[in-house]
Amino acid sequence: MAGGHFATAMRDKRARKGIGVEDSTASSLLEAVSMCDNVIKRLVMGHRRALTKSQMDVMLGLRFIGPMSMTGVSEHLAASKEQATRAVAPLVEAGYVERRRSAENYRVVEVSITEKGRRYLEQDRIEILREVDDLLSVLDEADRQRLGEASRTMREVVSKLRK
Repeated sequence: MAGGHFATAMRDKRARKGIGVEDSTASSLLEAVSMCDNVIKRLVMGHRRALTKSQMDVMLGLRFIGPMSMTGVSEHLAASKEQATRAVAPLVEAGYVERRRSAENYRVVEVSITEKGRRYLEQDRIEILREVDDLLSVLDEADRQRLGEASRTMREVVSKLRK
């Protein structure tokens, strides 16, 4: 399904409210991110079968979003806290991520990627980029340039939302 379950749910909710979903920036963003996420995860998972999809999602989230609370990890995975804990525990054991109690609130457990985890993700980065490039080869040059420009614009604009 193009766009994934979340994007579909949002589209249905907005449609019930009479909001023009197909034209909304939020809807387009959710669908594009979901589609890209699925393609990238498929490529990454092909190289790292030792990790589950949830574990890879945790690693990528920590790498590109930054440290998260366990609640943040469960939200990132769109899963229960128990499922997030099951995904994180083997990563901690392998030394790819670390858990620490928050200095501000001892009840909050924060998770961050370790240097070993970063190296793990970087090992196949060049190969994955080659596979993405191969995947994009079905596009003509004009579409590849448009996609590159759209990606750079999206990265630039979305980075402002994290501040």
